[in-house]
Amino acid sequence: MGKYQVEEPHRFDLIQELVDHFLRTKTPILSNVLNSILVNPIGRQKWELRHSDIELTKRLGAGVYGEVYRGKMKRKNHVIDIAVKSAKTATLTKEGAKEMMREARMMRSYNHPNVVRIYGVALDDDPIMI
Repeated sequence: MGKYQVEEPHRFDLIQELVDHFLRTKTPILSNVLNSILVNPIGRQKWELRHSDIELTKRLGAGVYGEVYRGKMKRKNHVIDIAVKSAKTATLTKEGAKEMMREARMMRSYNHPNVVRIYGVALDDDPIMI
């Protein structure tokens, strides 16, 4: 049974499936608010990655709040080698998630040969990945 829902009976395995359903059917998201209909989807930013495009291949290290992996990421028509920082869901607090997002936001602005380039953040599912 799906883990995402707004109201019964609709349950979905992925948030994207939930959004797609309400966009496609044009039914109210909340039954008691008739004008709660999704009309204009907001596109995904270039830095907003999908978990399904990331493959973790080898664990490289770990800390209190996360683990670092070697991995691969699917881009439009090719695959690139990446390093992935993955949050440990069991120890990630709300403040820890905010800190990861601050780190990602800061790293997006860097473009230097001696600084690891960030492609983005995967937030659709657990764990959060940078």
